[in-house]
Amino acid sequence: MKYGPAAVTLQYQFQGLARYDLYPYIGAGMTYLKIFDTTDGSVTDFQARNAWGGVAQVGLEYRVTKHIGVFVDAKKFIVRTSATGNLGPVPVHAAVRLDPLVTQAGIAFRF
Repeated sequence: MKYGPAAVTLQYQFQGLARYDLYPYIGAGMTYLKIFDTTDGSVTDFQARNAWGGVAQVGLEYRVTKHIGVFVDAKKFIVRTSATGNLGPVPVHAAVRLDPLVTQAGIAFRF
């Protein structure tokens, strides 16, 4: 199964370490899981449903200049969906739990 989550989060940046140009943050939001491919070698007529879920986020930004920073963060996705198909002649149904932990690092630009 191939899928991709899209997320929208709101963040709160803490200012307590601003004198060191460090800005830890937390966030929360919604995610939408889009199923792109449901082929499986063992299960025929395999279908999984797109689903909504939640996402939580923690991270840290270091501001190199007033307009440029670098960051690392982790997002925990919490998504539940269902899948159906046939295993030989037997119909099957599964409750699917997709809870990936996504880590990333990047550059932030402020305008």
